[in-house]
Amino acid sequence: MKSVAVTDQIAPLHAFVNHNDPRGEASHFMRSSITERNKSGKVDPRVRALDKKRKILGWSHEEFCGRAGATIRNWHYLRAGAHPPSDRSLKKFEAALKGHDARKGIKPSAVFSLHRAVMTLLCVFGGEDPQVLVNQDFSVERAADPLWGRAAYMRGLATYICAVELQIENVVLAEAIGVERQAVHQRRIAIEDLRERDARANALIETVTPYVRASHA
Repeated sequence: MKSVAVTDQIAPLHAFVNHNDPRGEASHFMRSSITERNKSGKVDPRVRALDKKRKILGWSHEEFCGRAGATIRNWHYLRAGAHPPSDRSLKKFEAALKGHDARKGIKPSAVFSLHRAVMTLLCVFGGEDPQVLVNQDFSVERAADPLWGRAAYMRGLATYICAVELQIENVVLAEAIGVERQAVHQRRIAIEDLRERDARANALIETVTPYVRASHA
């Protein structure tokens, strides 16, 4: 993922956040996305060819997606024939096979802006005030403060989406948002576990992720 690619994702996310009717827009996107995914169920032969080359190189699915700057979930959809690949997605995967690594050259400032935009979007869907939660001071933990706790909750979800869905490396994301690398790793594990027992967290991730994936795929 080059810095320009990361930066390109920020505009559509902010545009959505500023939309007058974000929930209506979300419903429309989700309906059209589901319709698109269920069209055929047939795996595109170009996707099969890409996967075959990936196996020859000995790359895991996560490694392949990281190099391509694509989300692991979108790659799984393509391999399952859930929706046809876009020309942009194919070019990303083909470039990765030729030696391009999209993870190199990411600017922390661009990742910080992206993380902030994702957190803002989560707040919008979660019925929270983005201005209040996004601008909380996270340099000091204030677990006894309910407002800070809600902000930390959204921040954790944003970190998960950036790390898992956008395949931003832990070390890059950690530098961008001002935490230790291990902290990003721990949050990924914690949110993955949280999704199993917290319906709200899972719903927010499932709702926001299509927007992130659409601007990233």
